Order: sequence, then structure tokens, then C-alpha cells
Amino acid sequence: VALILLQVSDSLIKPSYYAEELDEANIYEFVLVDLLTSALDEARALEPAEFGDGIDSNPIVSSGLTTDDIVSSINRALPPEFLQQQVEQVLDELGRYIAGERDDFQVTILAGEQARVLVAEVSALLRKSDAYNVLFDEVITPAADDALDQELPFGLRISGGELVESARKVVPREWVEDQVDGVIDATIPYFLGESDTFEIRIALADRIDLALIEVKSLLR
Repeated sequence: VALILLQVSDSLIKPSYYAEELDEANIYEFVLVDLLTSALDEARALEPAEFGDGIDSNPIVSSGLTTDDIVSSINRALPPEFLQQQVEQVLDELGRYIAGERDDFQVTILAGEQARVLVAEVSALLRKSDAYNVLFDEVITPAADDALDQELPFGLRISGGELVESARKVVPREWVEDQVDGVIDATIPYFLGESDTFEIRIALADRIDLALIEVKSLLR
């Protein structure tokens, strides 16, 4: 009994025991590479309805991103070393509390720098993906078709395809991507606690002339 208790005390109750076991099992690389790759591959086979009502295509497939693209990006934003550091901190704090070495425990995750990397990776994936076309196919086109279901004034007849094509000219891919980057840059300091407020500005002034040209073309 004494030998068993000594072994338990030196392993199961020892805060560093679980951290060492996880490290030896190479669990962090397994989760962020093997398990993530398997999960993404399985998600690609899901029906669109599995992702929510009104979705006509599997977003992972329609994004145009490969599994390797997503896995590599996640590993740059959340490297195994960072994940290991956070897990070991939690195990150490919680383990010492359970073992009675302290009366309380505190877990602090300093994710500021990693959050900036994550934002950069999200932005890069959006630019590399087919998100712009997915936006038009899944959101803009259905909205245009719904709007044209109603009778237009002055007997105007406009097809959904014409309306969407004009919208693409007014808000091209490069402009949309720049606006998304601007929104991300404006909100990150707020979410990191570096600022108490944030302000989003979307410059529409340079779109007005293009919009007028397209409106006149549609009216003709």
C-alpha cells in the first residue's frame, strides 16, 4: 500500500506528470495536424444543410481552400509550442490547487501576439479563398432575386444576373477585401483590450460615380 501511495504521489498527483505525458505523446502536433486534417476532410463530405439553413453549398469546399492551406494557417496562428505552454500552465495551476499546495489558482493566457498572427492568417485565407464569389452566390444573388420578385416601377424589367453583374462592377473583389482588412485592423485593438472603443469607416464616396453609371445602364 505504501509503495502504491508513493507511486501515485509521484505521478498522478504530481502537477508536471500530465504535462510530461502529453509532451511524450506528441499530443499537440497530433491535435493541430493529424486530428485537424482528418476533421476538415470529414467536414468536406458533409451536406450543405449540416452547416445551417439556407446554405446551398459546403462552405469549406466552395471556399476553394485546400485542407493543407487551412491546417498550415492554423498552425502559424496557433503553433504547437504556444498551445503546449498554455496547457501546461493550466495543468500546473490546477494540479497544485488539487494537491493542496495552494488555496486558489489563476490561469492567464497572453494571446495578444498570437491574436495578431491569427488576424493576419484570416486575412490571407480570405484573399486566397473564393470568399468574394461565395458572398455573391450565397448572399447577393438570392437577395437580388428576392428584390426583383416585386413589380418594378415604370415597367422596368431587370434580370437578377444584370443586377448582380452591376454590383460586381461597383464593389469589385479588391475593394471588398480592402474594406474587410480595414474592419479587422480597426477592431483588433478593442478585442485585445488596448482600446475602449473602435470605429469602422467604409469609404463609399469613390463608389458613387460607378454606381450612377451602372444605374443609368440598367435604366436604359
